[in-house]
Amino acid sequence: MVVYYKTIKFSFCRVGIVWVGEGDNIVIKQILLARFNVKKIIKSFYPEAVSGRNQRLREVAENLLNHKWQNIPLKLLAFSQLTRFSRRVLSTVRRIPRGRVITYKRLANRVGVKGGARAVGQSLAKNPFPLVIPCHRVIKSDRSLGGFSGGIKLKRLLLEAEGIKFSQNDKVLSRIS
Repeated sequence: MVVYYKTIKFSFCRVGIVWVGEGDNIVIKQILLARFNVKKIIKSFYPEAVSGRNQRLREVAENLLNHKWQNIPLKLLAFSQLTRFSRRVLSTVRRIPRGRVITYKRLANRVGVKGGARAVGQSLAKNPFPLVIPCHRVIKSDRSLGGFSGGIKLKRLLLEAEGIKFSQNDKVLSRIS
């Protein structure tokens, strides 16, 4: 099966999308965020990947560029490659509204794993679909940002673009879900 990729320039980073399939029958394997050279990162994970075009993927890219991530159907994502726990965590994160945040601890409680903030964080660190699954909306209980696969600066930029406010000491001021 051929693995395809496309890179797009986002407002403050580059986005790489890796998929398999043709026509309307595509499955997105991964979305990668990088400040620089996302193609090199894609090739490190998928050396066999070739640059491709696809009308369905064009719609995905337009939704990404227009911050309409919730319009990207989950059925396009390769959720089968994830553990059941990760699917539960990522499905819950998907429901966090734009402009809102949740703590790792609250998210763990919400998915039924009391005391599982670290496990939730590890699952989010492996999120293959950032933006579509907005893991940047998950923060630490002390209101600091925590981690993010695209880097803390990018996490803050994404949150600020959604209207999240920060204190002078980089703590999130917005309401927690």
